[in-house]
Amino acid sequence: MAFEKQLFIGRTGEFSPKYNNIIAITGTTVNSQNTITNVSAFNPTFDVNLLRVGQILNTVSGGAFSSDVTITNIVGTTVTVNANAVASQTGGIFTADTPAGTYFFNSASFFDPQSTLTVNSITGSNDPLYDADLSPIYGIIGQASSTLGGSIIPVKFHLYKITDVTYRNTSDGKFSGFISWAEEGVEADSGDFLADTANQTLAIGALSPTSSNVTIYDNSTITSTPGGSSVAGYQIALPGIIDQAVTGSVGGAAFPFTGSAQILGDLSVTGSSNLSLDTSDSFLINSATTPTQSLFKIDSEGIAVFRAQDASAAAPTPVVGGLYYTDTSVFVGID
Repeated sequence: MAFEKQLFIGRTGEFSPKYNNIIAITGTTVNSQNTITNVSAFNPTFDVNLLRVGQILNTVSGGAFSSDVTITNIVGTTVTVNANAVASQTGGIFTADTPAGTYFFNSASFFDPQSTLTVNSITGSNDPLYDADLSPIYGIIGQASSTLGGSIIPVKFHLYKITDVTYRNTSDGKFSGFISWAEEGVEADSGDFLADTANQTLAIGALSPTSSNVTIYDNSTITSTPGGSSVAGYQIALPGIIDQAVTGSVGGAAFPFTGSAQILGDLSVTGSSNLSLDTSDSFLINSATTPTQSLFKIDSEGIAVFRAQDASAAAPTPVVGGLYYTDTSVFVGID
């Protein structure tokens, strides 16, 4: 097994997540059309580059839309939404909210206790320059709230991954960006939200490549984070990862339930076994020394395919019940 690097853990301060009114824009609508053209920032304090597909636009003035609309495409200064305008308007004002489970943070500080990483090291998973081979995905251990904009639930945390970094400043160590739900399912499944209290100090860490979890840490080194957050990585991983990885030998259900798994070494199955293949699936046995050569395969149409041996090669030792196939003949071992 190859060596795996330990996961980074650090701290971000002045962290103020927002979900509503992250930007205000102006634009032009035409009745019965689903575009907003000539989009620009409402004033210099807003950055039009923060617009994203999936955000919800609220009509502040002009009455262009009868209800909130969702951005489906952005090309230049034209924004396409999921509903037609009900009025033609020049210079209408709109504000943008993040979609469920997504938040924006502005000018948060960054601290690496090992003094190795800077804000330039933090790349969002959706950033054009992100390379999974060179950088992990980073996540924030956020405090939970029972409602949007509500109070903090003590000693309850959730994991949010950094998807886009929109600003970096190495001189003061500040960065801005978007984060989104990083646990199983969607945020709504948890019944919680990210607490949007201003100027929080939270842990930031690299997510593990397989299960997207963060490590635990010593709060005497990563200081000023909320009580209990030092073990939040374990708290989050326990029900979704650790508990479900318990084997049948200790009373739990066997790994894995669904999805893909790689088993190195021997596998022993006691009892009945059922292998279900979908229409696009196949069952393949190959040689470890020459993995591109199939020894036996059941294809997506249910046809069993044996490897055709070279007829000119030496024949194997016959065994009762054996089946040997060449490119010219078929042999069956019988008494």
